[in-house]
Formats: sequence, structure tokens, C-alpha cells
Amino acid sequence: MLPILLFPFILGVFGYPSAYAADSSEYQVGGRDVLKITVYEEEDLTKTVRVSGEGKITFPLLGEVKAAGLTVGQIERKLEGLLRDGYLKNPQVLVLVEEYRSQEVYVLGAVNKPGAYQLTGQATLLEMISRAEGVVMQKGAGRAGRTLILLRPIGGGANGHQKVETKTLDLHSLLVRGDLSLNFKVRDKDTIYIPKTDSVFVFGEVKQPGEIQILGKGITAAEAIAMAGGLTRIASPRGVKVVRVVNGAEQTIYLNLNDIIKRGDKNKDVALRSGDIVVVPESFF
Repeated sequence: MLPILLFPFILGVFGYPSAYAADSSEYQVGGRDVLKITVYEEEDLTKTVRVSGEGKITFPLLGEVKAAGLTVGQIERKLEGLLRDGYLKNPQVLVLVEEYRSQEVYVLGAVNKPGAYQLTGQATLLEMISRAEGVVMQKGAGRAGRTLILLRPIGGGANGHQKVETKTLDLHSLLVRGDLSLNFKVRDKDTIYIPKTDSVFVFGEVKQPGEIQILGKGITAAEAIAMAGGLTRIASPRGVKVVRVVNGAEQTIYLNLNDIIKRGDKNKDVALRSGDIVVVPESFF
């Protein structure tokens, strides 16, 4: 067995370790996924179909069939049952996902290939970091370069928007010490953010969410929001929070943007530090 200290080398050179490979058998099909459906000894019923935005496929003899939220095995059994009901005596159906389009995870910050990655089944933080071609080693990054922040939409908000939960993890413990208790499974629409030196991240109800470089004179929360395009029409200026990691512990600083912008009280603004995350929530009123 390889020593646990070789984890970064394995991730950076050979890709994701096979022991943690995604389990596509548990993948739940969603809108925009492309499926290849084969019915044994029935060539006319072998089709490649795209799942619609409403989560349905159109299949010969059956018309529209709901597929979203089901695994490929469940879709196979569903189609076999429907075809058996008046069409075929003993149908045998095979379903394969040809294109994964419905679920994605964002890997951003100090990685070699930041971007959106399609989920092809159950996956973990380690796998997503590997797919982003590993972590960029940063000179002088300090503790910010040893931190991973997971941002996860939770619950349901008004207008289809969601609240955001943040979780701060010790990246050094995950990658170098091999603490697999930190290797959480990721979900659709998760954002994995590894802070860069001299940058902050603006997330939530802003027009251009993403990474903002800290200028030589520094930057405040209000300035970072402005650089991210400003608030969307459903943003809550009263509920802005700054998530900061201090000595390995997550701290949250709340501020009311109305005090700063409308009332001109700049003393209530927050000077940001490298690795901070500014989260702008949705307004429910």
C-alpha cells in the first residue's frame, strides 16, 4: 500500500485513485442528459434520446415517460414494465447515459483547471480536485492556501433560489495527511473553492459571481460586490455575510449593505482579507 503522504502526487500525476471512482450506477438522471436505450431483439426500439427540461423522454409506443430522478436501473425496469403491458412479451431493456448534462460541480480558485465539471455519479472532493488537475502550490499563501471551502445550496427559497451553506475544511489534512473523513461527497451545484493568494470570492445574488483580485490598497466587502457586477434584483442587502477562516476556524461577519450604500456609513463596511468569501443571500420580501 502506498504511503498516505503520496496523495498529492497521485492526484497530480495519475489522476483520481480508483478506490474513490464515481459510482455511475447510483447516478440520478436529470434534464438535458442523453440516454441510449436498447431493447433486446427490437432494433426499431433502440433509440438515443435526450431528457427534456421537464424530465421526460419520448419513446416509441409509449410516448412521454418520466425519467428525471431515476437511476438507469430504475428506468430500465420502468420501460420493461410499460412495454410488457400490451406491447412485448418479455422485453429486456438496457439504458446507458451517453452524455451527462444535468448535474455539475464548480471547482474554483487555486486549481490548475478551474471550471464546471459534470457529475457522472457519486463523487467526492478528492475526485473533483483531481478532475481540476490538482491544487496550485502558492508561495506565501499562508493558511489561505491550506483551506478548502465548500459552498452548498440548501433548501428552497423564493423564485426558485436557494440559501447557501458554507463548510471550511483543512486542505492540508485532506491531501497530505490523508484524512478521508474530510473527503465529503459532493452534490449538484456545489462550489469547491480553494482561496488564492490576494483574492476573495463573491458568491450568491450578484450579477457576476466569482473571484476578485485584492488591489494593492486592499478592498472592502461593498467594493467587492460592486466589482462582481452589483446586486441582482432579488438580493438581500441587509443579510450580506463575510466568511473568513482564522487559525483554521470559520468566522462569519454580517453587514447591512444599505448602511454603507444608502446611508453612507462606510465605517460599517468590512475590509477583506485574502481568502474571504462574500455571500449575498436572496431576499424573501
